[in-house]
Amino acid sequence: MVADTMDAIMRLFGWSCNIMLSGETPLLDYLNRPALGKPVPLAHGYRACLVQCRGDWEFYTQLFYFPRWDGADRCCWLCRASSTNPDRSWTDFNPNAGWRDTIWTHEEWINYLRASGYAIPVLFLVVLGFRLECISIDVLHAVDQGFSTHIVANTIWVIAVIRNCFGGATYAERIRRCGEHLKKWYSDTRCKYKLAGKLTVERVKLAGDWPKLRAKAAHTRYLARYALYLVQTFGHLESLDDFARLHDNLALGVCQLLVEFYELLDTNSMFVTDQAKVSFARIGNQMPAMYSRLSRMCFEQGMRLWKLSPKMHLFVHLCCEQLIMGNPRYFWTYSDEDLVRIMVGVAESVHPRTLPISVLSKWLWCVYDQLLVDPDLDLWAQE
Repeated sequence: MVADTMDAIMRLFGWSCNIMLSGETPLLDYLNRPALGKPVPLAHGYRACLVQCRGDWEFYTQLFYFPRWDGADRCCWLCRASSTNPDRSWTDFNPNAGWRDTIWTHEEWINYLRASGYAIPVLFLVVLGFRLECISIDVLHAVDQGFSTHIVANTIWVIAVIRNCFGGATYAERIRRCGEHLKKWYSDTRCKYKLAGKLTVERVKLAGDWPKLRAKAAHTRYLARYALYLVQTFGHLESLDDFARLHDNLALGVCQLLVEFYELLDTNSMFVTDQAKVSFARIGNQMPAMYSRLSRMCFEQGMRLWKLSPKMHLFVHLCCEQLIMGNPRYFWTYSDEDLVRIMVGVAESVHPRTLPISVLSKWLWCVYDQLLVDPDLDLWAQE
């Protein structure tokens, strides 16, 4: 791939989306050359349109030239939050934060790009009806693999290592005993999504680094309930000083709101109720504010705990604005990631010289038909 490869692919992809919207075979191909034959209806008269793009932040920076999370003056594609301008700081989660008045509309964003001399992403130029609002924030990357890993790891580190609630002379022994406690909790709660492998110090906190859990996204999502259980069971001890008590109160609030967020995802259908929208917005405003206060408290005490991630800023946008797309559980990328895994297995099983047609054919004949019958089938593991 070179600099223009992605744009070339997207021009062809965008042309295909417009053909689906027209509902007929085209008169011209994507290079404006005459196509063979007369227009005929596609898909028995049905039409389709591109209404959403989903992926992680890195993919969006490649595809749409969005600012990176570590960008200076701008670090968010949905507003003008900044890492350097204190008036628009992304770490400010107060109701009157400066960045809240700078949320882009599609028209404002396009005009800004033109006025600044920046390139307009190809998909917005080519695909009919595609807008900035169509680009989603993904729960898997922003939450499950994002700040949830920090919340779970910090809770375990504080309870098991700093407080030494399970006993043990070394960090490794303390984490090992916490792992035994976790196994019992799995058994008591009958949790099906269990952490793969043993809980070790390296999986919770690397030497000299901040606590961050290294686990699969789905496992981290269910460990949020374990983090809440730890704070409820071992926090708020009478022997704690004022700092520790305030720490536990904030940690409890963060864990409660995270678990409530996941419960709202699980209990709502594709279309979120008005009551759930209010709850999502409350969580999206309260949890980042509590987490930010935790982070600031520990930083002032010289403690490397509760690292603040820009994905927490995206979480506010997710809970307060993107519910127009519906329940985020219905557009997270778990199924997309699984499809990639399957397609890699298909591609590795064919000859490189016939890869394009062979991958498509084998997917349709050997995988898709069988998955319709048995959705849990792991075909490539069996082979």
